[in-house]
Amino acid sequence: MTGELLARTADDNALHPSLTAADMMLLLCGVGFAIRHAPERDDPALADRYLDALLDGALTRRGRTAPS
Repeated sequence: MTGELLARTADDNALHPSLTAADMMLLLCGVGFAIRHAPERDDPALADRYLDALLDGALTRRGRTAPS
């Protein structure tokens, strides 16, 4: 299911132009790793904070150009 969602995101040009769906799978795994090893891993807001940080940089926005 996640792979299908990421593929659709890539097809819709919603990902940063330099990222692929495969890149996003690895980055999401990295978020999981970071949560497991974070000093505050019991903080219920941690996963949302890390995921928001990743997605803010990985997803494109309409009307916004990618940095050169």
